[in-house]
Amino acid sequence: MSTPHTHAVNEINQHGKDTNILLELINQSTAINASQFASGFLRFEIDFKSGRITLKGFYLPAFVKLLTLMGFRKRYKKGSNDYEFIHVEKAIMQPVTVEQMKSRVHGLLLSYTETLTIEHNGAKAEIEHGAIMDLFARQYTQIFNSGFAELLRSFDTPLLRDNKNESYFLFANGVLTVTKDKIILQDYSTLKNVAVWKSHIKEKGFDYIEPTIDNCQYLKFLNNVSGRNTARLNAILSSIGYLLHYYNHSSLGRGIILYDETLTDLQNPEGGTGKGIYLQAIEKMRETVIIDGKFIQENDRFKYQKVNESTQIVAIEDLKANYPFESFFSCLTNGWTIEKKNEKQIKLSPEDSPKMLFTCNSILGGNGTSDARRQFVIEFSDYYSSQLKKGVLNPVEAEHGLLFKDDVWDEKDWNIFFSLMVYATQLYLRNGLMSYERLNVDQNKIIQRCGSDFAEWVSDKAFEKGRVYKIGEFFKEFKEIYYGEGSEFSQRSFTKNLKTYASIKGMKLTNKRSNGETVFSLAVA
Repeated sequence: MSTPHTHAVNEINQHGKDTNILLELINQSTAINASQFASGFLRFEIDFKSGRITLKGFYLPAFVKLLTLMGFRKRYKKGSNDYEFIHVEKAIMQPVTVEQMKSRVHGLLLSYTETLTIEHNGAKAEIEHGAIMDLFARQYTQIFNSGFAELLRSFDTPLLRDNKNESYFLFANGVLTVTKDKIILQDYSTLKNVAVWKSHIKEKGFDYIEPTIDNCQYLKFLNNVSGRNTARLNAILSSIGYLLHYYNHSSLGRGIILYDETLTDLQNPEGGTGKGIYLQAIEKMRETVIIDGKFIQENDRFKYQKVNESTQIVAIEDLKANYPFESFFSCLTNGWTIEKKNEKQIKLSPEDSPKMLFTCNSILGGNGTSDARRQFVIEFSDYYSSQLKKGVLNPVEAEHGLLFKDDVWDEKDWNIFFSLMVYATQLYLRNGLMSYERLNVDQNKIIQRCGSDFAEWVSDKAFEKGRVYKIGEFFKEFKEIYYGEGSEFSQRSFTKNLKTYASIKGMKLTNKRSNGETVFSLAVA
């Protein structure tokens, strides 16, 4: 497992490599013209009459070479002529800024305090460290700007990506390959002609330990939120596996949606069921961007500006019930178009796109089959929220302790958790998203869109497809029971609720006039 000491050693080793690169360049002499020459990245002028050598500035071609040897590159973004600057070492890359490149070189120059002895055509000069640092302070803007950095070599090695049958997880001790029936841990040296993002590599190592309800607190948590129902637990695990499988295709694009099982109306959403803990676990395995669903706006061009090429999962947390889910269809099936302020647009193909997770305290709008095809719904039981009502302030912590905390979990705890997530990935690779009998999603939709009175009334009805019903009779019955004769509740509102109910149930309602009365019938949508 990686430790602060390990990081310190890595930094020392990297600094030693940079110093060797610096020394190698300093000893390389290049003629520029009759009176000027370069020694490494320093440019000098020689006065042949006096034999005097004067430090004039930086030799930019050698500076490009220095930055290149230090591992700096540019990488073109997907679907764009724009690029970002990166640092690469042994196929492991991370984004960097021009400022970070400058700081790295500045630190290197500060550490090399030797006086340089420069000789050229019989002339000789001693260049003090202070003179080099003074030159850097005066001229660094000539080097460290986006225009000069364009001269860096392009790095276009493809990323290691999951495929249809394999998923990869990057740990401190190697690359874990997961298939439906086996796992293989290999050293990073086995990677050939592919690169990985440093942000995808966990600081912890991996050693498989079979997870069980007794030894894995997170599995015990998932069992509780599934209502201790095996089919629903498998559905939850398969949804985790789907999100962790970093492989996308336009035909596979579905959003994982987490709802509360408890019946509730729009004015009194409950929450507190543990959906946030599910999200925290996903964050520990894949690079995740979280967007606050309470403030997301459909017409905001920059709503996805935190998403990058390296983003593996986008989580919309606490999405508003009235937000149109169909606005996410393009991301789920056609790829992403990402606009960032003051930057060029990025386009990600479906294959390069992140998966999507939604947590909601209320049922999302939309009733059509298109919504259903693009959603995989998981209902969270009230196991923990019911304890909140009884006065238990932190029911998850009370039962499981602090989850995912380094000062609480030891190496064994982490390995059991990682092993469970690997198992979930294998479960998905074997079975896909596993369905279960949903409890209250449809009823919650009816409550939240038609009101609890209508939901209660219609639950007692057994409407048959193809049969003709008189709207007036049902309207009169409903109004007398719930509103009374003097109420302003209209037959139009009642008919609208009937249509909403039919759509939620996967049916189409047709109404017409017949023999002076309005009638309706139901058919498969």
